[in-house]
Amino acid sequence: MSVDGDIALVGAPGKGSGVVYVFERSDTTWTQVGSFSSQNGRNGDRFGASIDFEGNRAVVGAEGRTVKLIESGAAYIFEHDGNGNWTQEKRLESSSPVDQGLFGASVALEGDTALVGAHGEMANGNAQGGAAYVFAKNGTNWPEQARLTSADAEAGDNFGASVALSGNIAGIGAPSKSSASGDATGAAYIFESVNGTWMQQTKLTSSDADPNDRFGSAVALRGTRAVLGASGDNASQGAFYAFPVPEAAPEIILVAPATGSDGVYPNTDLVITFDEPVFKRNGVIQIKDSDGYLVETIQASDERVVVDGNRVTIYPRTLLEYGKTYEVVISSRAFRNEQNLYFTGLGTPAFTPTFTPQPPPTVPLGGGGG
Repeated sequence: MSVDGDIALVGAPGKGSGVVYVFERSDTTWTQVGSFSSQNGRNGDRFGASIDFEGNRAVVGAEGRTVKLIESGAAYIFEHDGNGNWTQEKRLESSSPVDQGLFGASVALEGDTALVGAHGEMANGNAQGGAAYVFAKNGTNWPEQARLTSADAEAGDNFGASVALSGNIAGIGAPSKSSASGDATGAAYIFESVNGTWMQQTKLTSSDADPNDRFGSAVALRGTRAVLGASGDNASQGAFYAFPVPEAAPEIILVAPATGSDGVYPNTDLVITFDEPVFKRNGVIQIKDSDGYLVETIQASDERVVVDGNRVTIYPRTLLEYGKTYEVVISSRAFRNEQNLYFTGLGTPAFTPTFTPQPPPTVPLGGGGG
């Protein structure tokens, strides 16, 4: 079920191929005003197993839908026309389907971004490690933007069993994740998107984990808080835990030489200014020419990378050629902030600074005079 204002969408996934019922509130009374289903639905699709909507748009999961593989799953985008009609706009599918992948078991919607969990899929070669997919609306299409898996994926984690979105932050539960405290203690993961690139920022676990707690069986993001459900906690009576959402990863606010500049000296240094103090880590910095040739690679931990608060100065050894354009690519995890959140990377497809060295002006000898 999902509620937005005076409208509630309630799924009935076991009714034929599945149905979503629309209810509207008037004072304290909720009245059914409509229903909708997927196009070409089949018995067992479980359309309505998961729902999220805001305004005139909804995303609905159908985890049992067979799309090439048995119960690989699907999700559907619906639009409301303002006159009580919900129309299917797009069917979303997994790019890495497996039998019983259960794509659509969980869904979340934030503006033009949809997040779909597939907790039965492979993750880094681990069966049922689980995955979640990000789709971003582009015109009338909803192309896949990212496939997310946890950094410590193991078989049977069921990452993607629950998902939530808030702005550029995603929360994803893995309730079957095991730990030193036992099997299926559970975990949840926070991801952040910067310029369309999604990176895992932190892993959340309960402080009193016990076997079969299933922490992460539900996840919600509200303001600066992440709320996680643990359906098996307290002898299966359940519990919930609240965590502060991590602050944003560091972002670049200024680059010198400026992007597209010319007249740069061949022995120029690169200066990057972040929006907060940063610390060096283990990523790499690459300088490439316009032909794609790798001119130089510098480890972020190298002494030629000097950090002073939020200012990073990089000192290349290579003299650059006049008239040739260069770009700088910085890998993710090259720098972090005080909260141990990593810079998500600089380079294609993210913003890439370019510059072109030019010879210095010729100064006439002799001066001349009147």
